[in-house]
Amino acid sequence: MEKKIYLPDMDTLMKMQSMGGDVYRYLETKAIESIIMRGIEYPNEGILKNTYKYLRENPHIAYPICTLYPSEVKYSQVAQSEPALCLKVLQSNYSKSKSSLDQLASFNDSAFENLSVVLTVIRMLEEELTKNPRYRFEYTPNTLVDKIFNGEFSSDIEKWMFYRRSKDENLQSLANIEPSYAAAIDDPRIDTRSILAIGIRKYAGRYQIDPRSSYGYIGKDILTHPDGNVKRLIRCIKEKNR
Repeated sequence: MEKKIYLPDMDTLMKMQSMGGDVYRYLETKAIESIIMRGIEYPNEGILKNTYKYLRENPHIAYPICTLYPSEVKYSQVAQSEPALCLKVLQSNYSKSKSSLDQLASFNDSAFENLSVVLTVIRMLEEELTKNPRYRFEYTPNTLVDKIFNGEFSSDIEKWMFYRRSKDENLQSLANIEPSYAAAIDDPRIDTRSILAIGIRKYAGRYQIDPRSSYGYIGKDILTHPDGNVKRLIRCIKEKNR
């Protein structure tokens, strides 16, 4: 089963932008995921080896990828010259690992209609991605985790948001996995702007993306009139899902 990298439609991206979300950093993270996922699915092409040079030599793209997959350093000149990255690689301990979440592949959709199962998986997935971000690319495919990653919970969020944990906590956990979920619910009792901001920060943070990469874009409309960098990020994400 091919794993996709979810990109919200333009209406959702515009809503995230209107909520004050750092959409540039969000798109940058999506582009990094797209590059890695394509390399995992097509190992003969590699992750950075055949990536566009303007992405391969962009430190905000190359450093996070090389931190997770140190063998990619040899394909990026900018990465080869960075002492801080060298120290990160020496200290990193990411490796292909199994998680109990992989056992979900043995179950069918009937099991995933249970609210307790859904919320338990969201909590466990949030924790797994925090400690091992490579799990995003290496998990055993199953319909529930695929649905979470692919933004497909937006349509029925309301039916389980109040279950057990508070609505804020449930939405924050989900937004930490896929930030666009914060834009999927309209409830004046919930600070969705804050949930979105935290979600994007944690989403990009698990790949150790330099927060300064988006400084020139904060507070600007980058979607109506995207510059070259924004266009390249969106193209990178869309190419993965063709």
